Amino acid sequence: MAYTLNYVVTLMPYETGETLTAQAIDTTGADSGEPITTFVEVGNGHYMFQATLADDFRGAIEVTNVDGKVVACGAVNPEEVRL
Repeated sequence: MAYTLNYVVTLMPYETGETLTAQAIDTTGADSGEPITTFVEVGNGHYMFQATLADDFRGAIEVTNVDGKVVACGAVNPEEVRL
């Protein structure tokens, strides 16, 4: 099984029109699944995207800009997202 989460990434207000990529990484830092390249620019440096993760996935979501610089990162712990 899998579940889908919505994430919001907050950059600086002047960071609009950015090309971002999200990647799930496991607890060893290895990539897990395919990169996510579909982002919705909400405005003022806020971007939203969806990630579909395996039920037992534990690690983080890393967001990089077009230069490959990590601009955001957040933990994913299954027990924190269960309904």
